[in-house]
Parts: sequence; structure tokens; C-alpha cells
Amino acid sequence: MARLFSAIVPSPEAVADLAEHVPGHLPDGAAEIKLRWTPPDRWHLTFGFFGDDDSEQRRTKWLHRRATGLRAPTLRLAGAGSFPGVLWIGVVEETAGESADAMRKLAVAAGAGRRPYRPHLTVARYQRGQHAKRVIGGLVDQLADYRGPAWTPSDLVLFRSDLSSGSPVYAAVHRVELDA
Repeated sequence: MARLFSAIVPSPEAVADLAEHVPGHLPDGAAEIKLRWTPPDRWHLTFGFFGDDDSEQRRTKWLHRRATGLRAPTLRLAGAGSFPGVLWIGVVEETAGESADAMRKLAVAAGAGRRPYRPHLTVARYQRGQHAKRVIGGLVDQLADYRGPAWTPSDLVLFRSDLSSGSPVYAAVHRVELDA
């Protein structure tokens, strides 16, 4: 089964910096909640999730039409938090002036949906349970002050996520170049 999603990939510098700050060990209680770190080569900022019944060709045209000509925001990975089952690093926009709303415009064009959009990068997944609040809370506290280098993405990517091997394998289907 393959699923499509739109995303921005952080710069190599942003990935390297975050990789230095994410704990390299599993904290006490991690086995109980089945904590699994997301490998840095899969780190991305998802904007739109399109599911597994979407046509690549149709979605490519749709994304290209909506995102072409949009200004690239200047972004920074900063802070940490969690959703049920997900430990994440936050994303802040550092774009100034007329382009200060570039992140929101890009998210809307890329299919962020009707729910409020919370830009984030997933660094770990876990199974919810009694011990999750303590373990994940400790990791959020540990990463709360994280502030990585700023970067400006060059493109928005439509990815295919193939789940047939158990772990997702991402492949770029289409790239829409963003204006600097």
C-alpha cells in the first residue's frame, strides 16, 4: 500500500543539528510504550496527507497548480511537544516583512486541511498508555529549549510512502520549486 503526502525536507544543516540534540538512547520506560525513534533520513514537515486512494498524476497536477509561485518561508526547528503517539520538534517561521505569512500560505496550498495546522517534525512514535506521559514528558522537557539553524526550503515535495515492508519507504514523486 502506498500513500501520498506533501512535505518540506529540512536542510542538511538543520537535520545534522537536530540529530546531535535528539537523545541517542532510549529513556527508562521506553520499552513499555514501544518508543521508536524516526531515522533522520525520514525527517520532514508534512503539510497535506492524501491517503492511499489518490492518483499520483492527479495529485501532482493539483499540487503543482496550487504551489507554483509561492514564496519559500525561512524556517527553524525549535521546541518540542507531543500528540498522542507522537513526539515532535516544532517549526517556527522566521520570514519577515511581506512574506511573514509564507508558511501558512504554503500549508494551505499544499493541502493542510481544515484543522488548525501545527507545523512539526516527528522524531519518535510511541504506544499510548499509563507510562507514556512520564516518559514522553521527560523527553519534551529535554528538548523544549532546542533551537536549530534557520533555513529556507527550495521546494515542496509530493512523496509516496510505501508501507509494504513494515517501515515506511519515502520516494519523491514531484517537486514544486518555491520562490526565494
